[in-house]
Amino acid sequence: MDADQLASNAFIEGIQRSTTAQIVSDKLAFMIASGLLNVGDALPSERDLGQTLGISRVTVRNAIQILATRGLVEISQGARTRVIRQSVKGAPAELPLTLNLAAHDLRSVYAARRMIEREILGDVSRHISPATLARLKDLVKAQGEMYGDVAAFQISDREFHETIYRSGSNPVISEIALGLYAYGLGFRRKALSVEGAIARSHSDHQKIVKALDAGDEQNAILRADEHLANIYDTTSDVMIKPKAQRKR
Repeated sequence: MDADQLASNAFIEGIQRSTTAQIVSDKLAFMIASGLLNVGDALPSERDLGQTLGISRVTVRNAIQILATRGLVEISQGARTRVIRQSVKGAPAELPLTLNLAAHDLRSVYAARRMIEREILGDVSRHISPATLARLKDLVKAQGEMYGDVAAFQISDREFHETIYRSGSNPVISEIALGLYAYGLGFRRKALSVEGAIARSHSDHQKIVKALDAGDEQNAILRADEHLANIYDTTSDVMIKPKAQRKR
């Protein structure tokens, strides 16, 4: 390979890395804006975040630099990067659907999410690739070490669900599923802070992956239903009960 070809390849790789960094930056900005990540939260290390998102440490570093430029995080030498601002200008693409959903009640949104996820899980269980299955297994294995770190688990949880959604054969349904997932994330964050909540979600994820690994479509759908029911119960506890208490 001559010098010109090497230079061209390096240029293309640089563009791809920059584009990926921007995508990751937008993804993290969405997590901050939605309340999934709160002011004061420490992001996982570059290594851990790279493993969770399936990207290189260089790309993670570039993405965090973009967030810092936007004033959303603070980078400290020798310490983990922390979220310092919640509001986000130039909202990522997922937010419009999230904002529209805010006008609807929890039960309606979760009923819609259940219908969509049943379709996706059936599709994915029939066509999942070995690479996607390996990715899900890696995420679930790493989640077993995140019981004491809600922010890290939230990032991994979203990556887990997005990996499944984007493995489906219909990209429109995948995008709708991501929008439905985004509903009430701020409350979901509070729910996962309750003792035992992360362990329960982790166990649900393990069962879903086991069913997908076995190619068992009906069991995969059943396990996804159970997981969503658990999410609904814990989320409704923090969304609905405080309102009832205020009326007393």
